[in-house]
Amino acid sequence: MIASHHKLKEILFDLEAELRQKNLWGGTKPSSEDLANTQPFCINTLKFEQWLQWVFIPKINAAIDDDLPLPANSQIEPMIDVLLKDRGFDTNNIRLIISRFDTLINSQ
Repeated sequence: MIASHHKLKEILFDLEAELRQKNLWGGTKPSSEDLANTQPFCINTLKFEQWLQWVFIPKINAAIDDDLPLPANSQIEPMIDVLLKDRGFDTNNIRLIISRFDTLINSQ
């Protein structure tokens, strides 16, 4: 595993920990139909934290584990204001973690 893969795994671990700490890590998996939605971030079927948990984290972990191509670029961080606004919790740590992901992906 190359160094950037280790860093990505750390970022995903930190993201999961932050989602759990904020009580945003759910126990019930969304339906297959909701997960298969083709809209960005499955915006019309999932909450952003559900997309992170059930789509984003597993997809990036699988790409690393199976040595598949990673995204060529990433711009997830700007969406935090849109997708997590007015949710009643501090999004700064989630923003920092996602920003680390974006920066690492975009620097490759």
